[in-house]
Amino acid sequence: MNLPRIAFKEWAAIVLALERGLQDIVLRRGEIAEERDAFEACHDRFLLLPTYYRQQRDGLRAPHRELFVEALRSQPPTGFVRIDSFAEVLDVHLLGSEAELASFTQRHVYEDWVLRERLDAQRGRALQLLEVRVHRLPIPLKFHLEVEYGGHQNWVPLSDPRAATGAS
Repeated sequence: MNLPRIAFKEWAAIVLALERGLQDIVLRRGEIAEERDAFEACHDRFLLLPTYYRQQRDGLRAPHRELFVEALRSQPPTGFVRIDSFAEVLDVHLLGSEAELASFTQRHVYEDWVLRERLDAQRGRALQLLEVRVHRLPIPLKFHLEVEYGGHQNWVPLSDPRAATGAS
């Protein structure tokens, strides 16, 4: 399998929701470390890199809050990152209003206030929504956690995903 060499950072609980088909969209605004402070959907395939920093249990709708607990329980050992899936982008939408955002309510597990905050933080710019199809990897990848995987960026280039060790 020809794996992508780029990973997309997302809350670990949301990665679980994507892998289980509870969510089929990714919403993103700009991050501090990205040029022009604007997110760009510049990859059509990417590995899903679960993150545990800034993840909010209360940011998930009540029926899905167990995903937060499960994500914490399945967190890899300190110093490692585990990747179980990748996503293909099917379509990209720019959302500029709550009404546009509301049309996707049934396709995600977030509390509405989380997405309103992201939309409001755009200060007149569009929030990007990626419709995705998620695929499980036949063998999960386990990487050493490198310094460059941290920080406030959405996209993380990986040297060679095939060089990662199989995770247990």
